[in-house]
Order: sequence, then C-alpha cells, then structure tokens
Amino acid sequence: MSTAETHDDPHAIFFAAHTDLPREAPGGDEWTLRALSLVPSLPPSPRVLDIGCGPGAQTLVLARAIPDARITAVDAHLPYLEDLRARARQEAVSGQVQAYQADMRALPFESGNFDLLWCEAAVYIMGFGEALRAWRHLLTPAGTLVLSELVWLRDDRPQEVTQFWTEYPAMTTIPRCLGMAEEAGYRCVGNFVMPQAAWWDAYYTPLRARIQALRERFPDSPRAQATLDDCQAETDLYERWPTHYGYAFFVFQRATETNEV
Repeated sequence: MSTAETHDDPHAIFFAAHTDLPREAPGGDEWTLRALSLVPSLPPSPRVLDIGCGPGAQTLVLARAIPDARITAVDAHLPYLEDLRARARQEAVSGQVQAYQADMRALPFESGNFDLLWCEAAVYIMGFGEALRAWRHLLTPAGTLVLSELVWLRDDRPQEVTQFWTEYPAMTTIPRCLGMAEEAGYRCVGNFVMPQAAWWDAYYTPLRARIQALRERFPDSPRAQATLDDCQAETDLYERWPTHYGYAFFVFQRATETNEV
C-alpha cells in the first residue's frame, strides 16, 4: 500500500499504530505467569489452545513456561499469525507452537481436545458469557479456561468513561463475570485485577510513541490525524481514570458432573 493510500485509510492507520508493539492489549509476562500459577496441575504434554492470540506475546510465555506443551494459537488476523510464527522461530519454540487462522466464534476443533484454553484481552469479540458457553465443550473433563477481560472496578463512573465504553456494552463487573461462569458450568479457581503497569509498560507507552511517529509522518492528512486522535483518546482516558476500570484475569475449571449447571 502506498503512502497516499495509507494516510487516507483509517483502517490502515489504525493497524500501522498497532503493528509490532510489544503487546496489543494490557498485560505482561509477569501477569500471564501469575495466572498460569493458579491453574491446577496439568497432565504431561498438555494440549493448549490460545484463542485470539494476536502476535502471540502470551503464547511465547506459555511455551517457555510449559516446555512440554503442545500449543495451538488461533487468530482471525493473518499478519498477527505471521508475526507469531517469526517470533516462535526466533525463540526456538516453533516446534511447540502451531498458528492457525480461525474465527473464535467457530473454532474448528473437536470436543474434549484441550487441557487448557487461554484467551488474553480478546473475549470481548464474542462477549464473556457467550464465549464461556461456546468454548466449554473444547475442554477435557478436568480442563481449565484462563482469560482476561475488561471490567468495571467502581460504581461511581464518570460520564466520559461510561460514554467511551459504550462501544463495549457487555462490559460488566467481576462479581457478574463470576456469576456468568457458574451459570455456564465452571467453578472459579482464582482471579485478580492487573495493576496499572499492565496498561502502560508494554502497551500504552509504546503505542503513544507510535502515534507520535505517525503524526509526524502524515502531518497534512486530516483523516490520519483523526484516527490517531481516536487512538490517543483511549490512552488519555485511562490516564485520567485508572481506578474505575481495568483488566482482570479469571481462572475457571470445568465443573464436575455433580456441579454442572
């Protein structure tokens, strides 16, 4: 795509801002590992499915932390998968990781095929409750689902925060997430809210640097600048209101037959 085409295409500008960042959402190796530490013991050579893997930062953490795991990573965006494959080769874990293009709404896998399902900051694509119900059959009877989700942390929400997040109307609270999981046939093993550093260190700080670089690259393009304004607005909002919403990790185990709902 030419420079002229890029700066006139908001979609292209958005992906230019979000390409080759350390992460594509709040998170970090430390918190991926903390969530993994809450997972009940895995069998030898566990089968892991990373859903909505993006460029695979967490996929590689899992590969290093569970060296005998067989990890299948899926995403709908092919460039992310190409990035993951390259990074897996660089880290010498490509033998562990297989990356496939797939829609999380219609995952092409048989029931009972995975010991661990993992989804960081991508479940919003389906909605929390719908994803829990749709993915449960993929787990073995003792399987575990780990995901991170955007949640409200306080009830006194400023109007600008509420208005901004109307783009995700299913966003809810931790207690409601736990209730939906129980309704879908899971029991909660543990959960925690990631700290503010999870938003900044590997995501918003490098994203802001990329936004500035693109502003300087396309100074005379109103459409490019408007798209970059939208990207910047999200980081500015969190900077003003970091205690009102956040990302929480949830670790759910498939309920036993006697506990199923």
